[in-house]
Amino acid sequence: MERIIGKYGPPQSDTLIICIGGMHGNEPAGVKALEKVFEFLYKHRPPAQGRFIGVRGNISAIQQGKRMIHEDLNRIWSEANIKLARESPTLHSPEITELNQIFKVLDEIPFAAYKQKIFIDLHTTSGDNGTFVVANEYDNAKHLFESFKVPIILGLDQQLESLAIHYFIRHGFISFAFEGGLHQAAQSVDNLVWGIWTTLAQSGLISPVFFPDLSQTSQHLHQKFSRLPSILHLEHLHKIHENDQFKMKLGFKNFDKVHYGQLLAEDKNGPIYAQSNSYLLMPLYQTQGSDGFFLVK
Repeated sequence: MERIIGKYGPPQSDTLIICIGGMHGNEPAGVKALEKVFEFLYKHRPPAQGRFIGVRGNISAIQQGKRMIHEDLNRIWSEANIKLARESPTLHSPEITELNQIFKVLDEIPFAAYKQKIFIDLHTTSGDNGTFVVANEYDNAKHLFESFKVPIILGLDQQLESLAIHYFIRHGFISFAFEGGLHQAAQSVDNLVWGIWTTLAQSGLISPVFFPDLSQTSQHLHQKFSRLPSILHLEHLHKIHENDQFKMKLGFKNFDKVHYGQLLAEDKNGPIYAQSNSYLLMPLYQTQGSDGFFLVK
């Protein structure tokens, strides 16, 4: 697998959009979505007012269908780890080596040359109904998010350390994660494709008159999420520690309403209850991962 999925548009321009798919190897929908978008761009060659670059994330984990090989690639974007990745990648974990290869792409891009910079991290979830955006803030990205038909989750990234979106924020990007839905669902690919095209349109990089027909996905998202609040804030994160024996109760979906005191999961210490009346987000139904569930309001 090549690291770069595609590049499109003039390098000398005002707008730069970088998109990573497959940060977790068991989330192939992001890579497939980028492949579909670039296939259309290369075939139809619409005029572009900016540079769009798509990158594969954890290639080793993608090839094995695992979330990660040794550590979570989306939790190691600290300046210290980036320094390790640039200087001595083979002396550390497979994910540090992956980070080295990603930065061979990123370091060739003159970030400072662009006035508008956007980063999208494409993901999916192990719980159903999980299409939403995780953003650092709303106001500076309002021109993008107002056209999204999915909930915007604020504050969640602040509870997680060393994310890719944090790195790009430090370098002046509007930076967010787009969650497409269930890991292996075909609809998740369509949702992510819709999110990419919407960002291309709202950023002014490509005019919607040149887009493929996205009406079916647009209608699907409207029907699924129009009754939910457009903006939600993190209320609680249940972290999982090694040997916790965490097990989520079966049957939960993203955005299920839960009430205070409701049984959500169990671990070696006993039952785990909801701490508030809220919406459930990203219930963990996979063996790898350190976040049991989130509650948002």
